[in-house]
Amino acid sequence: MKEYSSNTISFDQLYQEVETLKRISHKNIVKYYGVAQLYEKEGCCLLMEYMAGGTLTNFIKDNPTGKKRQKLELMKQVLEGLNCLHSQDMIHADLEPSHILLTNDKWTAKLANMGIKSSVSIRYTAPEVLTDSKFSFEVI
Repeated sequence: MKEYSSNTISFDQLYQEVETLKRISHKNIVKYYGVAQLYEKEGCCLLMEYMAGGTLTNFIKDNPTGKKRQKLELMKQVLEGLNCLHSQDMIHADLEPSHILLTNDKWTAKLANMGIKSSVSIRYTAPEVLTDSKFSFEVI
C-alpha cells in the first residue's frame, strides 16, 4: 500500500491511473487492485500486490557483488514487463530501481509505480517527461 497526499495528486487522477493499471496482467508487473481514499489524512493509497522481497535498490545495496546469473535474470524480467507495457502502447514514465519490486526469494522482478506525474523522480526521468512534451504512447 502506497500513500499519496491530496496536495500532490487528486483522487480522481489516481483513480483513473489505477483503472488503467488494473487491466494489465503480466508476471513482471505488480497487480493493482484499486485505490482508497484516506479521509482522516486527506490523502489516498494504492491497493496492490504485496512484494515481500523489497525493492531492487535494496537488493543492489545488500548484494553489491551478487550472482551474475540472478542479476541477468532480473534484468530480463524488467525488459519483459516493459515489453508488455509497450505492446499496449504504454510506457513506464518513472523507471528506477526503487520502482522494481522483488518476490520474497529475490528471483522475480515486477514493475511498479508507473510514473504518476507528481511523483516522478528527476534523477531517472526522460527529458520529455520533464518538459511535458507529447508522447506517442499513453503515459501511465
